[in-house]
Amino acid sequence: MRYSETSRTEPTERLVFSLRELFTSFGYKRYRMSKFEEYDFYSRNKEFLVSDQIITFTDTNGKLMALKPDVTLSIIKNNPENSGVSKLFYDENVYRVTRSSGTFREIKQVGLECIGNTDQYCVSEAMYLASQTLERVSAKNVLALSHLGVLASFASSVGGDEYITNRLLECASSKNTHDIDLVCASAGIPACKANAFKELISLSGDPEQVVKQIANIEGAPDVEKEIGELMSSIGIFKDSPIRGKIVIDFSVASDMNYYNGIVFKGYVDGVPDSVLSGGCYDALMRKLGKRSGAVGFALYLDKLERLFGEDDEYDSDVMLVYENGSDPALIRKAAEELNSKGLTVFCTSSAAADRKCRYVCEFKDGKVKGTDGIS
Repeated sequence: MRYSETSRTEPTERLVFSLRELFTSFGYKRYRMSKFEEYDFYSRNKEFLVSDQIITFTDTNGKLMALKPDVTLSIIKNNPENSGVSKLFYDENVYRVTRSSGTFREIKQVGLECIGNTDQYCVSEAMYLASQTLERVSAKNVLALSHLGVLASFASSVGGDEYITNRLLECASSKNTHDIDLVCASAGIPACKANAFKELISLSGDPEQVVKQIANIEGAPDVEKEIGELMSSIGIFKDSPIRGKIVIDFSVASDMNYYNGIVFKGYVDGVPDSVLSGGCYDALMRKLGKRSGAVGFALYLDKLERLFGEDDEYDSDVMLVYENGSDPALIRKAAEELNSKGLTVFCTSSAAADRKCRYVCEFKDGKVKGTDGIS
């Protein structure tokens, strides 16, 4: 086996290389974000950021600059509006405060955006590529889909003003029926008025089965159009082996100031939270003064650290211990022969205690000894 760029790299790097190839094969072009962008734009749109804390500095020309707080906002800001469609992917480091540590971290983020005259296929393609992304992370994965139009209609049918509707939508993501009752009580709304909404957010599973269950919910509003959009998008998975990993789950309730229509989250076995999030975000485009449509998703690589942690057990595959005075050219040839088998080799004149290797081999009298068991 020839040694390749991805054969011995870290798991995250191998994943990024694989996703670049995937996105490029579907015609997506790589977007490269500037390290520093004017702070004013992000300041005016802080409500769309994961954290409103941004690393800033004053440039030599007196302008306040921001250090990579968000990729999607950068793409929207720098992408000109036209009658066509821009398909872009990225793998960038962003700098933001994390909830776990409360401090700034450099976070690797991979994702894609389709912006412009988007149609049903664009949405379906983004969903398909999201599912393929999860496949490259782990074979044990699920892509959970929802439609904010359905959720909003059911929430509005409970009664109350926009504030109450938004409070109910906040409860949806945790399937918190107790808090739903409290929201209704605070607005003087009988708890029974929320029965249909509570039944909706409890639904999760095979799309066809969930759609049948929605039709049987007593007092359900008319959401035929929205359900049609959702099922039409799922059509891209027809005859695909990953079709069984696609579910509808109405607890997937993203921020309606940002998203609209179809939204989705991705999960993999071994990680307790979603590792991928995306959907249609025409609502964000309108708030930023853009007429274009948009759909996209992001994979949060920092959430995969637990999944990939075991791959850091070894620094190299082979420790090749040579005798003092050995011919450097012969040592090099021995290392290259092991490289040709796809192995990384650490050459040293003594067994390095601080170097963790899978195998320890000896180079003596021009030969490598101790290779039994190395494939």
